[in-house]
Amino acid sequence: NGVNTPHTLDQVLHDNTTDQVQVQATCNTTEWSTPLTFTTKCDARNDFPITYGFETSEGFQTGVSSYSYAPTTNNLGNCWRNQATSSNGSNTSRLWCTATTHHDGSQSLMLPDKGSTGMYNTTLLAFPPMNFTSENGYHVSFWINLDGSSTTAEGFKVYASNTDTIDDNAEELGQYSRNYGQAYPNIESVSGWYNYDFYIPQATITGTVYLIFEGQSYYGNATYVDDITIEEAPSCFPVGTLTYDQESVTPFAANLSWGLVDNTQSAWRITYATNAELTENMHAITVTSHENYTLSGLTPETHYYVAVCADCGPSIGDGASSNVIDFTTGIACQKPTDLALVVEE
Repeated sequence: NGVNTPHTLDQVLHDNTTDQVQVQATCNTTEWSTPLTFTTKCDARNDFPITYGFETSEGFQTGVSSYSYAPTTNNLGNCWRNQATSSNGSNTSRLWCTATTHHDGSQSLMLPDKGSTGMYNTTLLAFPPMNFTSENGYHVSFWINLDGSSTTAEGFKVYASNTDTIDDNAEELGQYSRNYGQAYPNIESVSGWYNYDFYIPQATITGTVYLIFEGQSYYGNATYVDDITIEEAPSCFPVGTLTYDQESVTPFAANLSWGLVDNTQSAWRITYATNAELTENMHAITVTSHENYTLSGLTPETHYYVAVCADCGPSIGDGASSNVIDFTTGIACQKPTDLALVVEE
């Protein structure tokens, strides 16, 4: 009452809410302006860990049973930007939606099949905004259903952006194909649900951040994603996959290597023992090399189990342990065989 134009409504509004406003001159108490309807933006979430199982209990709509029933209007909610960004062939207006195919629970997120043979379509899905403030960065994990062995990379690319679109400042974080025969990110041997994850370092992006899936559709099948979690990364990062060189295994040593999640890591703890729980005849050493490290001082003809973790010092502690590998050392002294007598005449 008694305000001037322009006027900012900044005290009575809530995020993600559709409101209607009218104005009336103070000198006329009967005539109102034409109503104006608008929807406020969504607040950036900071209630980590943030999880999406795409269930009706989370407020999502009941999933469709097939990509042929995928909607052409966004039904994931006002805080999700869901848009067909390139269109070729038929059914190009289909959008991301919930579906009854699932990993856990009863629903998942689906990128529907769309287009015709040889046609390529993209469908952008920007998640609700988040507030990234952790100096450790963030960790994202999800499950994807790999159900084909086609040569196409049908699936989606992942971006992080300060806007809800893929602009010049968006950071590409990875590519994931629904086809298990494609190295996006790994070639798998059979179809099924697979768990993948990645890290977003603090140096990559901060502030208001949108996680964006850019769906890539050819003519094939739908892509299903489930149980997405976004959480603050730990102070001490885990390591990548631990492997060993089978040809390097001798009676007394074996060559190990493991990947890096964070390039600032400089020390690692190797634990090895004679049982899978790493408790029997256990030894632990700290090393400063992560590639082709030779684990020596082993006992011949012994089956070993080995794991590695980042050593971040006494003030922080160790990171999560890697996968456990196992191998058997060779025989130290080979027993002679095929002894034969040669008589010289």
